[in-house]
Amino acid sequence: MQNRMREYSVSEAVVFYAGGQVMPVQLCSASLEQDGARWASCRLIISADPATGAQLEQLNAFGNAPEQRLEKFEASFSDALPIMFELVLCTDLLPLIPPPAEDALHSDSAIIAILTQRQPLPQLLEESAWRVSQVWQEHRLDPSIGGGVMKIGYRTKWSTPRNEIDQLKRRGPVTKMVVETLIENSLPVHFNAQTGAFELMLSAGDQSYISLLRPMDDAGVLNVEVELPVDMPADEEGRARCVAELAAINAEITVGAFQLQGDRVWHIHSFRLDGPFYDQSLVMEMIRAGVTLMRHNASRILGG
Repeated sequence: MQNRMREYSVSEAVVFYAGGQVMPVQLCSASLEQDGARWASCRLIISADPATGAQLEQLNAFGNAPEQRLEKFEASFSDALPIMFELVLCTDLLPLIPPPAEDALHSDSAIIAILTQRQPLPQLLEESAWRVSQVWQEHRLDPSIGGGVMKIGYRTKWSTPRNEIDQLKRRGPVTKMVVETLIENSLPVHFNAQTGAFELMLSAGDQSYISLLRPMDDAGVLNVEVELPVDMPADEEGRARCVAELAAINAEITVGAFQLQGDRVWHIHSFRLDGPFYDQSLVMEMIRAGVTLMRHNASRILGG
């Protein structure tokens, strides 16, 4: 049985509580996704006057902290237009809404009564019960250029993913930076879901090197690993010479370290990527640094 969407067009004044303050807004619409005898999701669209909307943003209401936003929004919202919010009810609070009933009219009446707060539930009035998926303003275009409405704003990680790349960006801030860096520089990349690493092949001179980028979103760290695509000696004497040479090189370099893993040599370095001064150019420089160091030291590692 496919999930069924039930949509309600509403125009009601409601209030939310954020930061101990009462925030009056306008409820514009509601939609609930039905999965059998339960609700799978609940979304609201509300409209706030510019002052209230700005307050909600400043309070990071509905989980709207800057790090949860998928796009940078450099402009500021107009003081002349309402600010729209699409809200998603936290999954653990869905049971508060009366379950779908065979009597659709009775069921709908009960749902609308709760959403418009004619039968208020305190938990649903708290901003913490909801997550914002989109924030925007609607600018009407002049008929001379075709008319219509242009939405200006941003999405958050709670919005519906548009594609696989969009889904990846939601894994965390480091992954988001890596995705944007690789796409911005048109690099051919594959994300390995099993290892959690982005895999790409980079060339330096006449040699290509496998590079792995492993985001550690919880720690705000990115690991960059570059492989020397040549098997190291399998005999004990040869491996001992290789290990000694890598130790000597590591004593000289200031970025990362060389390691012998199995029969291959890798250059591995980690750096933090969670501050205001870190950007795409730094990620590219760190990738290039690993490849450059590997190329520069390859002949020495191989005993040439």
